[in-house]
Amino acid sequence: MKKLIILAVVMLSALVFIQMNTYIVHSYIDENGYVLEENDIEESLNKEDIYEADAVSLVKVSETEPIYINGDSYYVSNDKKKVDLEFPMFIKEGAGIRFIEAQPQLITEDFDVLTSAQGMYLSGGHSFDASGKQVDNEKITMAYLKNGIFMNHKDIKIQTLLETYVLPVNSFANFTETYINAYCYNEGKLNFLAVRGLQNAKITLNGKTMNYSDFLKQLGIVKETVKEIEKKEEEIKEEIEKREEEKNKKPAEKREPIQNEQEKQPSEDKVQGDNGENSDKDDIGDEGSLPEAGEQTPSPIEPEKPEVKPTPPVDEGNTGGDHTGGSESDKPGEGVGEGGENEGDGEGDSEGEDDPQDPAPPDTTYIKPTVTNNELKTWVYTIHTDLTINDPSNKIIRGIRFNVYDSKGTLLMRKQFLKSVQAEISILPPDSTIYVEGVYQYYDEFGKKTAETFLELTETKTLAIKDNVKPIKVNYEMKDILSSNMMKI
Repeated sequence: MKKLIILAVVMLSALVFIQMNTYIVHSYIDENGYVLEENDIEESLNKEDIYEADAVSLVKVSETEPIYINGDSYYVSNDKKKVDLEFPMFIKEGAGIRFIEAQPQLITEDFDVLTSAQGMYLSGGHSFDASGKQVDNEKITMAYLKNGIFMNHKDIKIQTLLETYVLPVNSFANFTETYINAYCYNEGKLNFLAVRGLQNAKITLNGKTMNYSDFLKQLGIVKETVKEIEKKEEEIKEEIEKREEEKNKKPAEKREPIQNEQEKQPSEDKVQGDNGENSDKDDIGDEGSLPEAGEQTPSPIEPEKPEVKPTPPVDEGNTGGDHTGGSESDKPGEGVGEGGENEGDGEGDSEGEDDPQDPAPPDTTYIKPTVTNNELKTWVYTIHTDLTINDPSNKIIRGIRFNVYDSKGTLLMRKQFLKSVQAEISILPPDSTIYVEGVYQYYDEFGKKTAETFLELTETKTLAIKDNVKPIKVNYEMKDILSSNMMKI
């Protein structure tokens, strides 16, 4: 009996040892950069009685290097350094950040909140997807991480009564009423910075100066907005999980066909070139983008796209702004100037509590905007739909967005469109269940910001590569790399 017990203990110990020393490749690094080794910087950021702290060295990683997972922890390099992916990766010599695992909320220059998606990165004040296409038209000034830490994507100047401090781009910071603690990137290291004496301090961010107290109020609004966004994200995830469970309960032979599944298009003359002839006009992801997937993947056979129906004219002159039309004063938060005063009559105490304003009289010329789309047509890597935006009063804010989720409820991407167009959503995983939602915000007749859903959460499925993408044939011939006469001097 004792021998059996000893044997069981030995076997259990061996299993535990194997489990603890088994590292599975989770993903691969997309580009050279630095990641944060797991440590206690969150503790330092949240302590008021700390004024100095040692610099933190980052772990250098290279493109194509694997990220390992063991249990709930992540590791990199041959010696398996444990890293904290709650914090983003520093890229482009610290000028940019890439979100590997965590998906923080992005904060615009007007303190609006946008959700990030898998593989997104920030560079030069703009957001990009994993393929290098610009995602949002707005300038991104900060990010709010899942652990409650802020990251500035623009330099922040803090002016107290005694001293002026600067948080360089992509610093980790904790902003409170009595102190600011930050870790600032500098050549592969994070240096600690403590700021005190914040009474009557001023902050300058993205060229706008405001009282520090007003800045904190804006961050408080951001935190409340994030709670609402995360609540909605959880509801969407639960809804998708519920649908997937119900679908899996059905016998395979009795399942209803997935909505909008395309017929296969075997014709060889329909070869995708640039992911749709209108794709460079439809969304904002045409500047600073990397080569299209069609240039690096097998030549596809794409289904013929439907002709776009004529749509009411939409003002295109404002596609570079925050909404599809209207004056600049329509944007909430715009014009915060010295002392925190807002543009308008130029009066009022910016440091006092916000007084409730009397409701504005309704705009008698107001016409509510409407957005519609036809059925979703899927291909291997893309979804197409005819999008119609009717906004004669120019009240839609920053265009409309499609939110795209996988079968686990994870946000894969967001696509923004500013006008009526034959919309293309790409690049998607082939032969996969996809859920799409269409949303936008607009100002109502009283000038109040209102959210609207024009496409309820809809399930579709991308096509398989087989029979829909032509295989690439590669021919080669062995030759000498250098001919003998090339070596003559």
